Amino acid sequence: MHRLMGSGIEVYLVWAARGLAAFIAAVLLAFIGDLTGRVFNLLLGYPWPQAVHLNIHMVCIGVGAGFGAYLGWMNLSLSRYRALGFLSATIAAGIVGVYVGRAYGPGVDPTYWWSRFAVDPTVHLAGVVIATFTAAIIRLLQHWFQLRSTRSQRQVSSMTIQPPN
Repeated sequence: MHRLMGSGIEVYLVWAARGLAAFIAAVLLAFIGDLTGRVFNLLLGYPWPQAVHLNIHMVCIGVGAGFGAYLGWMNLSLSRYRALGFLSATIAAGIVGVYVGRAYGPGVDPTYWWSRFAVDPTVHLAGVVIATFTAAIIRLLQHWFQLRSTRSQRQVSSMTIQPPN
């Protein structure tokens, strides 16, 4: 059985490093999602109303932010369905974060020539922060439940009567 709890400062350093790695990966993938959304809209040729294309762009940014946050906090010992649920929750948090950043961010200067198609960097950062925070909370809860089940298994095994040899 692997060790669940370390002894000392290395536990906190590992969790801090995972948080930083998740944040960096989420920032990079959010900007890649931004480029992907722009290229996808260009390939489509903007046949639909502008609001549809703006939403495609926002969702691509949120998916990138959520997937990047998931990469830093993923747990390889989970079943496929739990890992998929973890990934889906983190991506959903990234998309929600993008829309929160769009609603509460300063926006783009309307005199800017490309203002109809520009996205404020606050959108990226809001998606990244909310997705990373969500992934960290989910992983912390997974770790806590894993510790509880390990402790309860130890208590049950110590209470059982062993037959003599």
